Amino acid sequence: MADISKLEQQESFADEYGDRIEEWELFAVALICKELGRIGKMTPEQAKKYDAEKETKKTEKIILSALTTAVLLNIKDLPKTYTNLFDEWHKGSEYLYKYRGFPFVDVADNKGLQKIINVYSKKSGTELLDFTKTKAIKVLDANGKPVAFREQILKSFKEATDLVISGKQDFYTTMRKTVLDLGGSGARVDYGTVIVDG
Repeated sequence: MADISKLEQQESFADEYGDRIEEWELFAVALICKELGRIGKMTPEQAKKYDAEKETKKTEKIILSALTTAVLLNIKDLPKTYTNLFDEWHKGSEYLYKYRGFPFVDVADNKGLQKIINVYSKKSGTELLDFTKTKAIKVLDANGKPVAFREQILKSFKEATDLVISGKQDFYTTMRKTVLDLGGSGARVDYGTVIVDG
């Protein structure tokens, strides 16, 4: 029978991993909005000189650095998570050890299982680091189509400068739209044909 406290602990690890990525998403949207706010205070002449490509690269670099930090914190916790998972599984097999007449060894003292945990942790860690590859990070556009995060940032900066230059629309309405475009769908990781929610 599954140990409820272990299951709760496993859920807690999953929640913590998810919380870190969610905090990163909020940080990313806040950073982009801060830049949009700066654009909104520009004069039309200043907006014409604004280099959206350069500012997008700079913003993207900060965002990806924050994502790497969140992912590295998650990677650091992987051995603990796998140890808990293996411990639950391993304790369920204790009767087999008794049946065969072998002494039961806890996961923490089982060198074979520790090697497996290390391999799983390294492999999972490598896969998690793939989240930080810029071409894999997507947001969903208004039509639900995945768009590269970088393209969406650039589009937002260009739209904001165009609005300042033309004075056609209320700037804060555009900022609200950008927040919905970037943050409303959450980050996605695109693995070719499969898109995984972040």
